[in-house]
Parts: sequence; C-alpha cells; structure tokens
Amino acid sequence: MSHWVDETVDARVCEVLEATEPLRSQIEQHDLNKQLISVEALQTFMEHHVYAVWDFMSLVTSLRNHFSGVAVPWVPVGSAQTRRFINEIMLGEESDHVSSGYTSHYEMYLQAMEQVGADTSRITALVWSAQNRVISGDVSMESVLSEADIPVAARDFLQSTWRVVAADDPAELVGAFAFGRESLIPPMFQSLLIPEIRQLRATHFVDYIERHIELDGDEHSGLAFDLAVEVCGDDPSAWARLQHAARDALQARIDLWDSVSLLV
Repeated sequence: MSHWVDETVDARVCEVLEATEPLRSQIEQHDLNKQLISVEALQTFMEHHVYAVWDFMSLVTSLRNHFSGVAVPWVPVGSAQTRRFINEIMLGEESDHVSSGYTSHYEMYLQAMEQVGADTSRITALVWSAQNRVISGDVSMESVLSEADIPVAARDFLQSTWRVVAADDPAELVGAFAFGRESLIPPMFQSLLIPEIRQLRATHFVDYIERHIELDGDEHSGLAFDLAVEVCGDDPSAWARLQHAARDALQARIDLWDSVSLLV
C-alpha cells in the first residue's frame, strides 16, 4: 500500500496511488539505486537524467498556463491556492536561492555535472535548439527531438513528456506532474542517495538531490493531489485520463532507469 494513502487523502487520489503503486515501487527499489558507486557511473546517470530535469519545466509551465493568470489583460484563473502552488513551484525551479545567489534547478544540475566531469554538450545543444528553433516557430519540438544527438533512452523519455505537453489536457498534465513527478521525487531521490555517492565528492549533485527531497516532500505532494481533485472533480473520464498519464510517466521513468542501469 502506498505510504501516501491515509485518511487525509481524497479517495479518488487514493485510487490512483493504489493503481500506480507497483510502478512506483519498481522505481524506488530499482537496481540503479545501488549502482551509482563510481564517478563513471554517476557521469552516465547524470548525462541521461539531465533531460528529465530540463523537461520538467515544460510540464510545470503548461500547468501554469492553465491555472495561473498569464494572459494580458490579467484575470484570476482557478483557485488562489492552486495559483500559489504553481507559482511556488515555478519560483523554486526557475530561481531557487542557493549559497551563491539564485539559479534554476536545471542550471544547478549542469553545475553538478561539470563538477564530476559529465558531458553537458548534448543537453545544452538541445536546449539551444529549443530556444532558437522551436520557440521561434521554425520547427516543431517533435522534429528537434527526433534529430537531436542525445541518448536514445533520454529521447524516449522526452518524447513521452512532450506528448503530454503537446496534448495540453489539464487532467493528463496533472497526472504526469502529480503522480509521475512531484510525489515520486522524494522517495526516488532518497533511494538514489546512497552513502557511496557522498564519497565521490559530488557535493553539487548531493545538494541538488537533498534540495528536491526537501521541496517536494509532504506539503508539495499534498498540494499536487489537491490540484488533481480540482482539475478532475467528479468527472470519471478526467480521472481515467489522469491515471493513464500517471502510468505512462512512471513507465517512462522505469524505462529510463532500466536503460541507464545497463550502462553503468
């Protein structure tokens, strides 16, 4: 039974958690969690995981476009609690306060990669293409992903996320976000944070992991579940789409972890 299921959680959220528990358990108990015991293994992991760090921002931005006032002229959208939650996530992800000042979690992760000698050239080239080719309207994100020189497993993960972002269905977005990311991150990262990693002098990576365990703990997960209730309400079809998206997001993570596990 999921450790999130208790009397304070909406019954419909509990149903999704119970339905996806086998997938979540696979991630929390994955063999990869015990394999990051060398610098080379950590480099390989980070060179794949960085794409998940980056594409999370597109998922959150899509949610903000639905549940926060981003149009001009501004009008209130959704509940104030939801707006606060989404904007809080964006604030932390885009401009978190660290010892050296403010930085995005993506840039924080790049610094962690550089500290251990991981290759950042392919992810930075992809982000450049997204900024200079997709945002400008020259090509689609799907085309950029298909052409990009990135690990196959990372491309598959990105394409899975982008299908949800491109569909722009609030129920699917919340399913991927709340159940495939936000509530998964603390136990997943806790499993990765084995003692051997601390001995590798990968201090920036450890800081990144610990920061997300702190930020995405009980409070954020609970708010993410509240967002699911607000979006889906009493609509069985919406809950079905949410659960499908949650399953897809979790399976995409398992597939990524499986692939990396074979390489480290």
